[in-house]
Amino acid sequence: MTNKNGQKYFYVVPRNQTYGGIMHAIVNAFPIAKYLNKKIKVVDVRINNKKKSPLFIKHVANISSYKNLGYGNEKLYFNGIDILFKKIDFLIKALINKYLIFSLLVKLIFVLKYLNIKKAKIKFREYFNTQNYYDGEDWNEKNFLYLKKQNIDFNKTSLQKIFINRDIFFLKKEPKKSIEKIKNLLSDNLKNKFICFYIRENKYDKNYSFLEKNVKKIWYSEKDFLKSLTFLQLKNINIFNIGTTIDNSEINLNNYFDLSELKIKSEIFNYFLSENCKFFLSTGGGKSELSRLFKKPILRVDHEYNVLHNFNYSTVLDHVIFCNVYSKLQKRFLSIEEQFKNLEKIFPLLKNNFKFFFNHEDYKLVKNNEDEIYNLVLNHNFDKNKINQIKEEQNEIFDIKKFYIKKNCPDSFYFGTTRYPDHPIICSNFFKKTKKYSDYLENKTVNFNRDSKNLL
Repeated sequence: MTNKNGQKYFYVVPRNQTYGGIMHAIVNAFPIAKYLNKKIKVVDVRINNKKKSPLFIKHVANISSYKNLGYGNEKLYFNGIDILFKKIDFLIKALINKYLIFSLLVKLIFVLKYLNIKKAKIKFREYFNTQNYYDGEDWNEKNFLYLKKQNIDFNKTSLQKIFINRDIFFLKKEPKKSIEKIKNLLSDNLKNKFICFYIRENKYDKNYSFLEKNVKKIWYSEKDFLKSLTFLQLKNINIFNIGTTIDNSEINLNNYFDLSELKIKSEIFNYFLSENCKFFLSTGGGKSELSRLFKKPILRVDHEYNVLHNFNYSTVLDHVIFCNVYSKLQKRFLSIEEQFKNLEKIFPLLKNNFKFFFNHEDYKLVKNNEDEIYNLVLNHNFDKNKINQIKEEQNEIFDIKKFYIKKNCPDSFYFGTTRYPDHPIICSNFFKKTKKYSDYLENKTVNFNRDSKNLL
């Protein structure tokens, strides 16, 4: 891919408000820059641009750890007069967004410059709404416009295709020395096949409410995965929990290693494990992004009902299961087909306001049980021929959702994302049981309805 528009650089702003935002930005952005044959300039700003947040970012640990990673033969630029100006521009727009007085002051400057209130308003909106960088957020209209300026022909390629064909990030030689002591500590356990295990914890969202995260996610603990972890132990596969411990009270396995309990807090070691593991067993959330950095398959237990975003998958080998959806009006669980045919009701604000708010008034998200998670692990298959066969069987159902998305969402959502047009596969066992309303869902409904607490 040649650089046709004469611009040499691709500017990337990692979303430093969260760990996942940082990783998601670089894993989406760097492959695009390489495809465009442009040098990568990283605008690393430690400023919150959300209205209710503190101005400066101080809550994210290991905020610069990604600088220990390399991507292909690309050289990363972190300094320069142009980067400084972009940081200043980012700060000004953040202050405009956060503080009314500052916003009025800037507007006054525009009025004094153009001596015409109408023209000043137009020029101010143009300035404020222009984004001359890419931050990796998939459904951001400004990102999409920035990419179009880079002359990406969305009729010939897709961001997803660029993403799937991406290089693998790697750990630079210098930081590798810093993990030798940890490797010696766990030496025998690193010789066997091992996986990375991660569960999204809700403590982070509660502590930093200004991030405006979805507070009605489904939350899991280690014991929800006990049956699956026990199965992996029988397969002589070691398990490294790279997240924050939630509840290890029932995890008593010889091959299970909780890095937080071992007092290992090295982000570099997390990179090492992610780079060398067999696959990830994970919910969504921050450190699940490491699977995408190192192009590792992920067995995902989706905790957000992330169906509109195709579950943020890592490779074509991924397998997913997702929350069960219970209709409060029908007093039963919905099949996958019913869910996809009723997206307009499940996400009522999507069509007119383009907001991904789940309709908790009429529907309830119910976590996957231990057996559903176990079957995800038991039935996974990384053979590409088998994957393609399963995908063919599931295309008809996914086409229902794809049709709705293309009809009701802006181009920036469908084309400006790595998540479309293709989809990951749903665990074949889970899909078979829940594709249409079945005896399995009927029994699940009967058991659910027996407990009056579930109906509240």
